[in-house]
Order: sequence, then C-alpha cells, then structure tokens
Amino acid sequence: MRGMTNLSKAITLLAAAALIIPLLSSFAAADSIGASPASISFSSVLRGGYAESEFIVSTAADEILFGHLEVSGDIASWVSFRPNTTNFNLTSKQPRAITIIVTPPEDVQLGTYTGLLLVVADSTGSISGRAGSIVKSSVIIPLTVTLTGEQILSCTAGAFSFEDIEIGSPIVMWTTMRNTGNVRISPMISVSIWDSLQEKVVMTEEVRSNEVMPTATETFFVTIENDLDIGQYWADVSIDDCDAEGLFTFSVIEKGGIADRGELTELSAPSTISLGETVPITALFYNKGKNLVTAYFKGTIKKDRKTIGVVTSDPVEVSSGQVERLVSYFVPNEPGEYSVTGRVNYNNKLTFEKSVKFTVTGEVKKSSFAFITPLVVYLVLIVTALFFIRKIRQKRRRF
Repeated sequence: MRGMTNLSKAITLLAAAALIIPLLSSFAAADSIGASPASISFSSVLRGGYAESEFIVSTAADEILFGHLEVSGDIASWVSFRPNTTNFNLTSKQPRAITIIVTPPEDVQLGTYTGLLLVVADSTGSISGRAGSIVKSSVIIPLTVTLTGEQILSCTAGAFSFEDIEIGSPIVMWTTMRNTGNVRISPMISVSIWDSLQEKVVMTEEVRSNEVMPTATETFFVTIENDLDIGQYWADVSIDDCDAEGLFTFSVIEKGGIADRGELTELSAPSTISLGETVPITALFYNKGKNLVTAYFKGTIKKDRKTIGVVTSDPVEVSSGQVERLVSYFVPNEPGEYSVTGRVNYNNKLTFEKSVKFTVTGEVKKSSFAFITPLVVYLVLIVTALFFIRKIRQKRRRF
C-alpha cells in the first residue's frame, strides 16, 4: 500500500510539474530582454567634457514590457540618460532607443575608467499580482571611458537642403552635422547665391551653425535674410571645419504661389554606335511640382574635351507627377569618344546637370570625288596641250 501511495505521489508531482514548467517558461519568455551593442566605449573624452552613445533595448514579448536601468562602477556618478529617466517600456514591435551620456568632472585624473550598465526587465503588462520571489531577466553592458587632455576639433556635415520661399521671406537651409571631436562646436557656414543660369553671384553670406556637443549628431536649420526677386537660384554651400560643400537650388515665388519643381532623373545614349548613324540622346524628366510645365533638354557635345556642338530636344508639356522622355539627336562625323552634358529647362528653371558618354566606331569614308578631281585636271591639261599643238602645226603649214 505504501508503494502504491508513493507511486501516486510521484505521478501527482509529475503532473504538477508538467503544468508549472510551461507556465514558468511563458513567464521567462515574456520577460526576456536584449540590448545592443554588447559594450559601449567612450574614447578621448575631456575632463569636464561630454560624450554620448545610443543603445537599443529589445524584447520578444508581445505585451508591454516594463524595465529600468542601473549603473555601477567608477563612472556611475557621471552617467545620465536621454530621455531623462531610468525607467522604460517596450514591445517586440517597438524596441526602445536610449542615449547614454557621460560628463566626467573637471578634477578627475586622466586615465581609463569602467562601469557596468544593467538593463533590467521588471514585468509585462499582462502579468499582475505576482507573489513571492520573481527572477528578473537582465542584460549587462560593460562601459569604458578614456579621459584625455588633448582637444580634438572634428566634424562631418551633409544632408543639405533648401526650401522654396515666398518673396520677402528668409532663406531656409537644413543640414545634419555630427561632432566627431571632443569639444563642442558651432562652425561657420558660407553660402554664395547664384542666379538661375549660374553666371553671376547675387549675394554671399556667412552664418553660424547651431552648437553641437561632442559625439552628438544634430539636424537643424539656419535662416538667411535676403532681398531676392522671384525666380530660381543656386546655392553654393561650404563648411570648412567639417570639410563639407555642395551645390543646391531653390526658388523664390510670389506670395501664395506654388513653386515648380523638376528633376532630370536620367540621361542616356547608346554606348557604341557606328559612324554615320544618328545618336539618340534621351533625358528623363520628372515633374515633382503641382503645376503643368513645358520642358526641353539642352546639352553640349564634346570630343577630346572640345565642344563640337549643341543638341536640343523639342519642348514637351509635363503634367504634375509625370515622367517624360525628352529626345534630341546628334550625327557624328568622325570616330572617337564623345560626351554630352546638359540640363532640362522647365518654365525657365533649370535642373542639375547630368552627363553620358558614347563611342563612335568606324572609318571616315573618302569621297569618290577625291579621285575624280585630279583625273579631270589631267585630262583638261592634256586636251589644252593638244589644242595648242594643233594650232601651232596649222600655222606652220600656212607658212
């Protein structure tokens, strides 16, 4: 009987385990958490300086997972976060991006310092009223901060863009700047404004950028006062400190007006063609604005870096949101390497330039007249000589 009782107890325990283990597994899966990157290092940070880095927290939980951050080690008092809280929540479809910031004190010694960032999963929104001890899922990210006494000025800039503006409004220029040094920066931005044909500079301006902290990336805009008339303009931008430059276009429109916007998306020609054949040069123009525009392509043909001709397509009306083919033609008269560079003119505005190259093969055919002409000259000379000889003989006979 006792043996049967023990067997019954064993069966009961196994059954209970079969029910409890999946439940515990579901709790563990719900609370699972991950973080990337696996470690974070800050190098060449100044005493009293600033550095930041972003890390991503993720989970497999479909429900909302709540968690918090803990920092330990030498640098614990230097660390803060953006958003300015140590609590977070996320789901499997919405990972959480968190920025960790270190600000070493000014009186600390130079050297390398370490710490640990603990990312802890507390609970999910679907689990409530738990009693007793709960095993929490967590991830440890090692932190390293190296302090230096050398100031480093370095940055990159890009993603420039200009907005179309109404007449009388300031010019608006957007850019993204990353501070790759260890001191805060606010570089000078130089802007030269050209007329629609890029033949004349109509204004120049220098404007100070927004302040960007070390290791940080900022997207911002600057404004430039102007008295430009209605029309298209080109902006030549340079930031010497970031070794960045570029050419961009924008328009000044009448108040309440809608700007025309177009793009030369592609310029093509056959890569190889035989001498004497016609070369079709095709420009694809995209009307990005809301107005109907009349567009045509105009390009310059060069051979051996010398301009040998100009091609122009027929004007075509292009509706808003449409792409049209603008085709022009060129007939080469000798073999070699050619290039065509041009723009699309649409409603008296110009797109950016594009270029394409093509090769002409074959030999120049000599005209048959080149052989006939000397023969004719010789025949005329012979006939003339015979004529004079005959005249001379006739005179002698008379005498």
